Amino acid sequence: MTQRIRSKLSDFFSDELGVVEGTLVIIPLVILFLSIIQIADAVIQHNDLANQVQGDVSRVALYGSQAPFSGATRQALPGGGAIIIGHRSERITPISPLLLGNPNISATSIAVDENH
Repeated sequence: MTQRIRSKLSDFFSDELGVVEGTLVIIPLVILFLSIIQIADAVIQHNDLANQVQGDVSRVALYGSQAPFSGATRQALPGGGAIIIGHRSERITPISPLLLGNPNISATSIAVDENH
């Protein structure tokens, strides 16, 4: 009985039919999976960068301090006050092999300083 089970298991595992088809399916699936993760990661990084820039620009407008964010420029308004514009760029970390070049994300935010 055990000899027969051992023989069937050995025949099952020694059969290599479907190896090529499995490989042809798994490679595109892995690339697709990595590409979807890359897109999700880029969206999350962009939202995080936009929130950081908006927070820094708002802090400059509220407190008048440029200490945490040196990339802010001030544009005077005709009736008084100023518009503060902040811009920042970061490089995206590549996960997928389909992401070529030097991908960057950037975010620009504004805030109005009525006291200046």
